[in-house]
Amino acid sequence: MSAIEKLHSEVVDLSGGELKRAAERVIEAVAQLDASSAEDFVALTRDLWGGVAICELNGLRLLLEETLAAVEDAQAGAVSWDDLRRVLGEALVVIPRLLDYLVRSRRDNPCLLIPEITALRTLRRTTSSASCTCINWGW
Repeated sequence: MSAIEKLHSEVVDLSGGELKRAAERVIEAVAQLDASSAEDFVALTRDLWGGVAICELNGLRLLLEETLAAVEDAQAGAVSWDDLRRVLGEALVVIPRLLDYLVRSRRDNPCLLIPEITALRTLRRTTSSASCTCINWGW
């Protein structure tokens, strides 16, 4: 199966609307992310993850899973909150543009998120994804 998948029209409509608004809420919450706001951030991210999972946007789903894992690492003291905010600020800012791309092209290309997923994995000191073939997209 190809990494680039044609999207159903319902997914396109949701991507341009509610998913984009949910992504913007997550991105706004990054600036204040610390130990005291982590649970609220996790709730916002899980809400977005749910919509992304239903729409089968696999690259975005993986990015959000890495985001949640990085927050867990920060809560455990393995990652600094400053580093987490910096990396998330750079990684998550692409989501609205990605959703715009999905609406325009009507295709999902999970490979577009490899740099952002790799940045989060590097922060967490876990395996990076060098290419699309290295990622288990769940297909």
